[in-house]
Amino acid sequence: MTEPVIIGRATLYLGDCRDILPTLPRVDLICTDPPYPDFLAEEFGYEEDALRVVEELCCQQYVFWSPKADFPLDRTACHIWHKTGAGDIASYERIFERNGGKSYLVFTGNSISNPVMARFAKDEWFAHPTQKPVSLMMALVSRTEAQIILDPFMGTGTTGVASLKLGRRFIGIEREPKYFDIACKRIEDAQRQGDFFVEAA
Repeated sequence: MTEPVIIGRATLYLGDCRDILPTLPRVDLICTDPPYPDFLAEEFGYEEDALRVVEELCCQQYVFWSPKADFPLDRTACHIWHKTGAGDIASYERIFERNGGKSYLVFTGNSISNPVMARFAKDEWFAHPTQKPVSLMMALVSRTEAQIILDPFMGTGTTGVASLKLGRRFIGIEREPKYFDIACKRIEDAQRQGDFFVEAA
């Protein structure tokens, strides 16, 4: 495990979350989009092993999951991200909320077809095949009072960007160097903007 990269209110780790998670301090919220299970994957079992480590962290959690696969952990609520204009890709994804969720919500739109989601589209890197809109992640984080947000499957750092825009602290973990580098750049940009979006709201 390498030393973390600290960018303002964000602490970013390049490495395997199964190794890093046990070393972290308490967090208030996990908001993450882990790799979905794929029986053809070379590293079959990684996703569920990593989620088991996440399960041990007793905090509120939002976890995106495929509509085609069973969610491996106990859950308290299931929300839906309905991707309007999704074309021939999956039209929705499930968001499981653990340790605090009791309601059923539908988040509508993607970064192209929905005006609210489209606000940040021109600023998106779109470098990851399952990258989520910043505004979607902001909608999830803003439903909570969490001050320390963790994403153990950070990808290109969308959850981190959303957290910083809301004035929260962020801890991110990513094992792929190419995505980690993009996350660092995006989070640096968000940090330079400060709390502009929070103040504007």
